[in-house]
Amino acid sequence: MWNVWNSLTSCFGDRRALSPPEIFYQRMLARDPTEAAEKAEEFLKERSLASYYDEVALKGLLLAQADAERGALDQERLTKVRDAVSEFASDLSDQDDQLLEKGNPTTDAEASSAVESVTENNEVLPILSKETLPPEWQGEHPVLCVAGT
Repeated sequence: MWNVWNSLTSCFGDRRALSPPEIFYQRMLARDPTEAAEKAEEFLKERSLASYYDEVALKGLLLAQADAERGALDQERLTKVRDAVSEFASDLSDQDDQLLEKGNPTTDAEASSAVESVTENNEVLPILSKETLPPEWQGEHPVLCVAGT
């Protein structure tokens, strides 16, 4: 129902369509991580998993943070969003972060919008394994923290 209403208001109303991060956040609020993961998988036909997390999911979570800070989300709702995000990440955990060969672009309108909003970054991110870490970092569950802006 939300998608129909959103489509009608976008077509006939004065409100713009939701951005990819807003769509991601809306799906987390609606506790629909499976659909969000399906849209992400369409996105992954053209962009990397890291770019999806950086440009769509993380920006969607920043919207949640802003709502929480202004008191628009109570603790129960925050817990439900957290659980949906956890399930979403689990759904995508088997995805490789390699850029796929072009040739099978997404035909999904929402995924296409997300692809268009994300600049292509051909940077290959290093993949660390426990064995390549210095011995003092080779705990049972090593965690690498990297500062960002």
